[in-house]
Amino acid sequence: FNISNNVYNVDVYFEKEIINYPLGKELIWKLIKTGIIIDVSHSDEQTFWDIISECQKHKNLKPKIMASHSNCKAVYNVPRNLDDEQIKAIGKLNGVIGIVQVKNFCGDKNYEQAYIEHINHVKEILKTTQNIAISTDDMSYYKINKSYYQNFNIFKQEKFDSELTKIMNNEKFTKLEIEKIKNNNFYQNTCKNCKVWYNNIVIFSKQKGLNFNNEGKSRKC
Repeated sequence: FNISNNVYNVDVYFEKEIINYPLGKELIWKLIKTGIIIDVSHSDEQTFWDIISECQKHKNLKPKIMASHSNCKAVYNVPRNLDDEQIKAIGKLNGVIGIVQVKNFCGDKNYEQAYIEHINHVKEILKTTQNIAISTDDMSYYKINKSYYQNFNIFKQEKFDSELTKIMNNEKFTKLEIEKIKNNNFYQNTCKNCKVWYNNIVIFSKQKGLNFNNEGKSRKC
């Protein structure tokens, strides 16, 4: 998250010299081996590249990598956003970048246009839309500092889908590209083993005596 810990990682805002975290590498290996998605959105740059390096070592196992809610430094230069080389690295591993509709990561003004610029930039860098996804990072439910978080996001959650579709249509994205970015890319690039994860959740829930809602059994993911 946004706080460094001495066991596994260094966070994106930590400015001191990076040291080697062997337990962190062991953790990444276990995540790769078990098919768990590795999210790099809150990693500092060195931790990001350490994770990428481990994933490349075990590329035959098809590690699942994503930046769940990060934008592009080339469009708006803040620590949480990705530079072009990081975007390419995620693309080479068939990972996904969730372009996040948080004002602080998009720009200083004209937020809706800035948001689509981040999508266009990833498309330009990777020459495809297949690694782009959508991230809301909805903060409207926060109880702490409510007035601040009510204005944290660009779009209202209930209008996000329709407004984004309208903007992307205006930007001449095809119907297929829009559907992939809004829905299919995340599933195709990260969730093909969701049936296995789902079955494990069901088994775990039964073992713990939990009432697990199994309506999703017939769904893809």
